[in-house]
Amino acid sequence: MKIIYASNLYGIRRLYVQLLKLISIEKLNAVILSGDLLTNGGPFRSNLAIQRTFIKTTIRSRLLKSRDHLPVLRPKNNEILNLGLNLTGARNRT
Repeated sequence: MKIIYASNLYGIRRLYVQLLKLISIEKLNAVILSGDLLTNGGPFRSNLAIQRTFIKTTIRSRLLKSRDHLPVLRPKNNEILNLGLNLTGARNRT
């Protein structure tokens, strides 16, 4: 089983693109994302809107492209879902 762990991506698109290329090239079985994944700085409310947009336009679209070979783990109370990430059609494994 091939697993990769990534954190501290800070919403930098280039890092997400590199990670997704690595997932595809190495045919990874699992990706663990943890901590400081989104953009930061600024007032909380305006930053939250920026993070929602980043999730919808960058993370969501690219994760859905990878879902055929990479299952998506979704706990029932996932904060990402509350931020507007809808993984409809993704395999739900808990």
